[in-house]
Amino acid sequence: MGTATDAIIDPDEDAPQFSGEIKDCSSEIFNCKSIAFLKFVVPKSQVETIVYDEGPRITIKHLSNGGFSASAICPTVLPAGCTSGTHEGDVMITYQYVISRKGVLIAIKIQHWSDGIQIGHEDLLLSSRQGMMIANKGDGGN
Repeated sequence: MGTATDAIIDPDEDAPQFSGEIKDCSSEIFNCKSIAFLKFVVPKSQVETIVYDEGPRITIKHLSNGGFSASAICPTVLPAGCTSGTHEGDVMITYQYVISRKGVLIAIKIQHWSDGIQIGHEDLLLSSRQGMMIANKGDGGN
């Protein structure tokens, strides 16, 4: 999913960075899609800021252009996904993403941390024609 921004040659040929089944993790309050350990969430109601905390802790902000910007913290990654507990020596993941006003995931930045020091990062730009739809215009995604 996505292409590292420094490796884009042809925007129609995304190189996979994360793989896995795309799952619907929506609830009464949020539209949600997940892939690997990442969750991409937008609120179904029109709020300025809201927090999602089922797995990663995600703070979602409504942008003036109708889209959303979000920051997520994943303290520990297990095969089942993010967990809130931490253990000594664990690598913590943080990520930010942007959802367009049409409800499409368009950009992701992922950082890897160990003992408070950033040890790696990926900046992904989703450049396919379709993108990953998080919310349809009629159900919370403007």
